[in-house]
Amino acid sequence: MKPKIYLLLGDGGYVFSMGFYLWGRRLAAKGYEVEVHADSGRKVSEVADDIMRQGARPIVLAGYSLGGNGTAWIAKEVGLRKGKIAFILAVDPTTHGDPLSQYPLGPHVKEALCVRNTGWGLWSPISWLFGRSELVGPQVDMFDVSADHLAMQFLSSWQELSEVIIDNIETGGRGG
Repeated sequence: MKPKIYLLLGDGGYVFSMGFYLWGRRLAAKGYEVEVHADSGRKVSEVADDIMRQGARPIVLAGYSLGGNGTAWIAKEVGLRKGKIAFILAVDPTTHGDPLSQYPLGPHVKEALCVRNTGWGLWSPISWLFGRSELVGPQVDMFDVSADHLAMQFLSSWQELSEVIIDNIETGGRGG
């Protein structure tokens, strides 16, 4: 069964998350159901309600920047409702907002990948101001890259790795 993918854009929606949105379109072209949220995952209850209606269907939460933080917020709510999440992807979640240490991923989340920015983006102060946070939990794998915060969403390295993980969920491998 193909997982349903919830794509949480960063603050500023489509304007500042176009690369992440285009990656979601690529997943949709591969036959995945992709639901885009331009509110960075702030509608926690609404998304959790929809996740709980999916029954046994595998769930993927993917977020960029503040949307990466949103994956943790939603995962906490889904865990309180006894739901399951096959895979979480957070691309350079931000330090702006509540620390992600307040939203550790519970055992209801099978696998998580946090794409962490280790560079300073010398050409843009955006990297100094945004990103640089981390998902918390024993199932979180860190994937370090050195790029500007806005450029990170376009990197094929994390996109390709994430697609392999998502494809494996469908075939009953990782995350399934």
